[in-house]
Amino acid sequence: MSKNIQKLEDMIDYNNENINKIVIAENDEQKAMLFALKKHQEMPPHRSSLDAFVYVIEGEVDFVFKEGGELSCDSCSCSFTEVENKVYTVKKGEFFNFEKDVQHSVIAKKDTKMLVVRI
Repeated sequence: MSKNIQKLEDMIDYNNENINKIVIAENDEQKAMLFALKKHQEMPPHRSSLDAFVYVIEGEVDFVFKEGGELSCDSCSCSFTEVENKVYTVKKGEFFNFEKDVQHSVIAKKDTKMLVVRI
């Protein structure tokens, strides 16, 4: 087994064109990834198949969750789904977690590096 001490922030660089992502560890059921997002870069809406744990190494990022509920109209007997965005801002040194199968997007408010562990 190789023993290697590294700083997480030095393991990944920013890319002006795209979000940079590297997998630093994985097995059949778990994955640890580093992401580097330049200010205003966005991960489009997606879902994680596993619970996710996020640690922001540097920067600031918004996690935007789509939450909705079934509503009905008394006057016309119709129903519709109301969608509301719930935004969580996570800053350098902060930890954030959320459950699997929840649709979310990610928007960098500053140049941001973060560790995401899915278990």
